[in-house]
Amino acid sequence: MTKQEALIRRSPQPSHSTSQVFTLANLLDYQQCGATEYGEQRKISPDSHNAMFKLTDRLLHGINHGRHSISDAVAGYIEEFRKLLAVFNHRLTCADEVTFQVEVEIAKDAGEGKLTREEALSKLRTITTRHLNNLYYGRS
Repeated sequence: MTKQEALIRRSPQPSHSTSQVFTLANLLDYQQCGATEYGEQRKISPDSHNAMFKLTDRLLHGINHGRHSISDAVAGYIEEFRKLLAVFNHRLTCADEVTFQVEVEIAKDAGEGKLTREEALSKLRTITTRHLNNLYYGRS
């Protein structure tokens, strides 16, 4: 056995599905979202951003303190996020939907034991922060 093979066996490898989906969210491409929608500019108001920030903060805080299962917390978050967008007359884009898919996949992996609660929280924190920044600065 080579040194490289030994290192691979010793180190836990991330689940393929989480890595693949997480990469997809980072690399939202024209094939996934369509060239016209991907380039669309959308900027939300400070009031709607503040409401979404508070919602996101509740999600992360709840996961951190273990109040609910991660899957339940993420499902509730996505439902409320959709409602907030509608209240502020914003429509969902393909980028939003891909972000939601990534969040659900992370929650699923945590529920199946492929990720620890801390790993899931870290990934969700990264994704939700980027999503909020993209909304605020007008990137779809």
